[in-house]
Amino acid sequence: MRAPENTGAAGAALRLGAAGRKGSALGAGADTGSGLGSGLGAAGFGTAAAELIKNKKYGYMVALKNNEIVPVPLSEVAGKLKTVPPDCSEIKSGREIGICFGD
Repeated sequence: MRAPENTGAAGAALRLGAAGRKGSALGAGADTGSGLGSGLGAAGFGTAAAELIKNKKYGYMVALKNNEIVPVPLSEVAGKLKTVPPDCSEIKSGREIGICFGD
C-alpha cells in the first residue's frame, strides 16, 4: 500500500471477511470453546471434522449448536429432512445475488 508514502497518513490493508459477505463476525479464527475446531467459519468446521478423524471418531458429522461446533452421530441425522424457510434472510440474500434454489 502506497498511501502512507504518498500522503504521510497512516494506513493499513483491509481484507473484507465475513462482514463484507453479510456473514457472522466470528470467522475461521474465532474460538468457540468447543474444543472441536477453531471457529464458526468453514475452516472451523473443516478443522473440527479433521479432529474427529484424527481421534478415530468415525460416524459423526460436525454441526453448529448454541454457537459451538459439536460432533453429532450420523445415526441422529440420517434420513431426517431439515428445511429452510423460503423467506429467511439467507435465501433472500442468495436470490438477490442471482443464486437459484431450484424453485
